[in-house]
Amino acid sequence: MKTEEGIAEVINHWDPLALLAGGAPRNEYDLEIKEISKQVTSDINETELARVIYSVFKDKTGVELNPLSCLKHAFQMVEGTCRNSEGQF
Repeated sequence: MKTEEGIAEVINHWDPLALLAGGAPRNEYDLEIKEISKQVTSDINETELARVIYSVFKDKTGVELNPLSCLKHAFQMVEGTCRNSEGQF
């Protein structure tokens, strides 16, 4: 799975601003997903990724997400959906 697709899967399932649950289009988080994807490197760890998620949403939406929630979802991205078989993004 490509990095951006994996990030999109986690972000859209999480729906951190509850926009999708309220009927927003499925591409509502595309700007944030693209920005997070740009900042992902092959050696990023969960804590760094959580900081990226937090800062992107704060910068793009003005909303300060719960840092522990960002960390939880960063773990999902790193462990479950975003790494390829070699462990690389």
